[in-house]
Amino acid sequence: QSLVVNPYIGLLMVLSIYLPSGKPIELLKRTHSLHYHYLTLSEPGPGLPKFLAVGYVDDQPFIRYDSRRGKAELQAPWMALVDPQYWETETQKQRAWEKVQQVEMWTVMGYHNQSGEPPMVQVTKHTTQDGTMLRCWALGFYPPDISLSWWLGRKELVLETEHVETRPSGDGTYQTWTSVQVPAGKEAWYTCHVQHPGLKHTLTVAWGEELTLRRSQDGEEGAVIVILKKKVLLADAPL
Repeated sequence: QSLVVNPYIGLLMVLSIYLPSGKPIELLKRTHSLHYHYLTLSEPGPGLPKFLAVGYVDDQPFIRYDSRRGKAELQAPWMALVDPQYWETETQKQRAWEKVQQVEMWTVMGYHNQSGEPPMVQVTKHTTQDGTMLRCWALGFYPPDISLSWWLGRKELVLETEHVETRPSGDGTYQTWTSVQVPAGKEAWYTCHVQHPGLKHTLTVAWGEELTLRRSQDGEEGAVIVILKKKVLLADAPL
């Protein structure tokens, strides 16, 4: 999962505490620090928010906004005395920041992946009731725009090909596959064509092209064509 953490530090203030009578009493006339931590996740996992903001006074949390709850909430008992309008204003402000941080995160990721994250491509063979099926996998790529197609010689098998939608891998990259039914013993006649911004040209993959095969836990064979290291982006970015 990719994330961007943006600290905003710098505002100085004088703290005031309000008694139930409504009369303000300044208990501390000294300089205090106020800062916010923002966390944005491109693909939040279970139990994680898409956006989180926590405000601190002198390193003590006093306000929290969680995108799952969608509202600003107090984190310090003395904040219970604040006017309700304050919480409504903070909620609207943090909702706006949530949108800003999402745009900023994808912008930073775009710079990080300017050349594109090329896919790992592999072809697997499966035995089905209808005969033999070849499946072309594209894994670990970014951005999500990708084209996979099956060809028999110079003919693209448009109607014969099954596609699935591109899905997040959970680490900031994406995955997808496409399959085609082929006659037994004719697997090598079929090729999978892959086009992606991370590739300088169309990648053409045929079953059995690689001499080195690997067998997965469920027993299916896979010809590994391209292998790359996945990257996780962790960066500080200014507001």
